[in-house]
Amino acid sequence: MKQDMEEQILQAAECLFLEKGYNMTSTVEIARKVGCNQALVHYYFHTKENLFILVFMKKVIAFVSAFAYVDTSDGDFFTRLAKRINRHFDEVAKSPKIPFLIINDLMLNRERRLLLRERIVEDAHYKALYRKFDEEVKAEIAKGNIRPITSVDLLLNLVSLDVVAFLSEPIILDMVDNLPFDKDEFLEHRRKVIIDTMIASLRP
Repeated sequence: MKQDMEEQILQAAECLFLEKGYNMTSTVEIARKVGCNQALVHYYFHTKENLFILVFMKKVIAFVSAFAYVDTSDGDFFTRLAKRINRHFDEVAKSPKIPFLIINDLMLNRERRLLLRERIVEDAHYKALYRKFDEEVKAEIAKGNIRPITSVDLLLNLVSLDVVAFLSEPIILDMVDNLPFDKDEFLEHRRKVIIDTMIASLRP
């Protein structure tokens, strides 16, 4: 029962944080969405900040893990890159509002940036994943299969394209007429463009 209630509170908090942002969400609203009293939210999580950090880190870790995992024996570098992009894109699609929440929070909250550094950048597991990817990129450059680029730049290019696809969707669909696709096709169109753009940018 305790675990079920904690999970319900977490899910409600995630939904409200994504919909309204951190500042506009209250523990009263979270409790109301779950159907419990506010005291129970504080009993399990103590503060709204603790709840937000749990939601925030869960999503960031999911994004990182989605791109990091790939079978390095599966096809050439471009095939593996396309699979990585697809996995990352699918993860963002599960919570399309999360990029704005993460970017906004990281820009305004230095403590959150330091927390992210501690729990991901300096974590041994994620360091190993990055090191493996970096070695893979350097090996492909040495073979002449891709143009010289740092792993950081490659990752920033990918994340930028993915994030902008989701942030721009409502703007583009409401403001631009005569698009060659409808609302349901927009993100799939952007997914293909992102993959094609990333691969073209890396070809020697």
